[in-house]
Amino acid sequence: MESIDTFELGYRYWQDNRFQLSISLFYSQHEHVRVYKYLGATDEYYPIDHLHEISSQLIDPLSQETMGGEISAQWRPIDVLQVNANYSYKTIKGDCTGSICGSNDLPVLDLENTPSHYATLHIMWDIHPTVWVSSVVNYVSASEPDEALIEAYKDYGDDYLVWPEIITLDMSVNWQHKPTWPSIKVSAENLGSDQPKEYP
Repeated sequence: MESIDTFELGYRYWQDNRFQLSISLFYSQHEHVRVYKYLGATDEYYPIDHLHEISSQLIDPLSQETMGGEISAQWRPIDVLQVNANYSYKTIKGDCTGSICGSNDLPVLDLENTPSHYATLHIMWDIHPTVWVSSVVNYVSASEPDEALIEAYKDYGDDYLVWPEIITLDMSVNWQHKPTWPSIKVSAENLGSDQPKEYP
């Protein structure tokens, strides 16, 4: 069975409804990460059809160690304006044990390859009792793949493996003349995104 042990330490400070700060650190150990081991393939031919069958077996040669932290803040300088900011960092170190690790790259491909840095800035502003605006800037750093992944993908090149840096913007405006009236919202999401680039 897969097992995960996680330890977290945090601190939170708040000052009335004007300012909040939260800081946390974590460590996680993930053991017996399951992957599929390729056993082989067979082909069977029939008068009007062709069956291609692939056989595999679940094995558990991988383990992952994750460390990181997060800091978030909420600030309300005036009653109609709120600013939320968040930054998190994590690093994942993967390992493969057993005879399959030296003879087959496939289990290594299941090691996590995720960015280490994430940041968000969110601003909400009540311009008028009937109108509010909101904007969010999201940042995700380029990934730094595990050495085992780099070795497994060496024939494909870094562009195939590394998740690129991403910065996007979401904006929205909401209007509601009276509480009993319909609410009208206009929004634009993922401005600056490039999906072919984001998801190689």
